[in-house]
Amino acid sequence: REWADLQQRLTAADVCALDAVVESTAHDGAEWIVEVKERGSYCAVSRRSPRDGSVRALGLFFIEASGLVASRDELY
Repeated sequence: REWADLQQRLTAADVCALDAVVESTAHDGAEWIVEVKERGSYCAVSRRSPRDGSVRALGLFFIEASGLVASRDELY
């Protein structure tokens, strides 16, 4: 079930269509990176402390799936 959920989220996020890097004024050092390899193609996107959007949504999904216990208020 988690695998199907991940595939659905990755398809919806269309990671390879996103800008690889988006400039940010955040200076806390937190960088969220999502890498995708699909049908022989590779792409990666990077965001500094994303507050919303598909990169944050995928990151939160990965954190929850890992079993890591963290308050969403502590994630930046």
